[in-house]
Amino acid sequence: MNIVLITQITPTEDNFNGPSALMYHLLLHRASDISVCIFTTNSNQVTDQEIDSIARKMNAKIEVFSTKKKSRLFAKQKVAHIFAKLKGEIEIPVRYTEKLPVWVLDKIQSIKPDLIWLYPHNCLGFIQQLDGYKMVVTGPDCASLHLSRALRDSFLFRNNTHVSLSWNELILNYERELAKKQVLIHLVGQTDVDYFRCLSGNDNAVFFPHPHYNLANKVIDLQNNSKIKVVLSGKPDIYTNTDVNEFLRLLLTSTDKLLKDRFEYTFLGKMWTPYVDKLVGAGYEVKQIGWVDNYIESLAEYDVQIFPISVGSGTKGKVLDALSTGLVCIGSDYAFENIAVEDGESCCVYKRCSEILDFLKKIAECPSEYEKMADLGRKQVRLYHNPEMIISNMINYLESGECNIDNRVYYYLSLK
Repeated sequence: MNIVLITQITPTEDNFNGPSALMYHLLLHRASDISVCIFTTNSNQVTDQEIDSIARKMNAKIEVFSTKKKSRLFAKQKVAHIFAKLKGEIEIPVRYTEKLPVWVLDKIQSIKPDLIWLYPHNCLGFIQQLDGYKMVVTGPDCASLHLSRALRDSFLFRNNTHVSLSWNELILNYERELAKKQVLIHLVGQTDVDYFRCLSGNDNAVFFPHPHYNLANKVIDLQNNSKIKVVLSGKPDIYTNTDVNEFLRLLLTSTDKLLKDRFEYTFLGKMWTPYVDKLVGAGYEVKQIGWVDNYIESLAEYDVQIFPISVGSGTKGKVLDALSTGLVCIGSDYAFENIAVEDGESCCVYKRCSEILDFLKKIAECPSEYEKMADLGRKQVRLYHNPEMIISNMINYLESGECNIDNRVYYYLSLK
């Protein structure tokens, strides 16, 4: 089988300047009889040397091509907006209609691919040029679902220029146009698929779980340490601000000594200094680590990870990292959606931020119960998010139309 991947993001082993790891690991774990040629605009700016290394590791050919400059696209969007208003037509983001160079089309024709795979889904212009080929487009998630959730978050709505009613309308228009094409839309979220089908009226979208690929081993032990180690990673950005601030406000105003005496809190990443200073001043044992060389291995040093995600869609890679390592994971509904875990059995889902504190206290009081939870979460992710299984199921589906995802995955997702 010959596959051509056309992507704006060069695949990399770990996410680099964008969601670049998904396609890397899907195609890395393909069967040996599948050949891959990759055409990339390299928007994530991977170096030539690294691209050569990636090509060797993936056993694939990688070629870089360019499209129009951003300044020209911006001007073209202004013109498109005016003409759409005058003609009463729908308007979509112009940069999503960029075209492939002729030399790329010629090379694709010479390859005679059995399948053309496009990533991410802002590629309508490419699709229009490739009529006649069998195509699949990986989202990775449904952008209009993400925006609809963002519009409900007051902080993000006020502080992000990309979250607006006008931009939401453009994305809705675009995804409806995309749904009209005779291509399969692959999304890494069942919620995303349901939303996409609802807004488009078409059923040409399918869910396959997000593969997990970075594994680290740790001994799950919450009983024999003087303090339980809690970690928050990333940064307090527009997608976490609402829940992060509420959680830390509650922690600062809590009078429960257990939260200070039994826990050590670590913030991995930048921009946490104001929060760390306040918690230290309130008597908590807290430290901040700006950078670690190996994020996955560093997770094995902790017992609990908190994911205060207030806006999101699709699947969260860092949640998969923590679960597969064996940490007790506490997070919002958004944190765990589309992951094969269940609240109360293999993860802790909070409805209100005050419940984060309740979970921490329960972990201190019943550590053996939460050791079992962490162990089950690790087993579930390693089993149902296995990349070899997922790419095998995807290829089988693309060839035969049959989906062989273990029913257990759908059982877990139906609980969300």
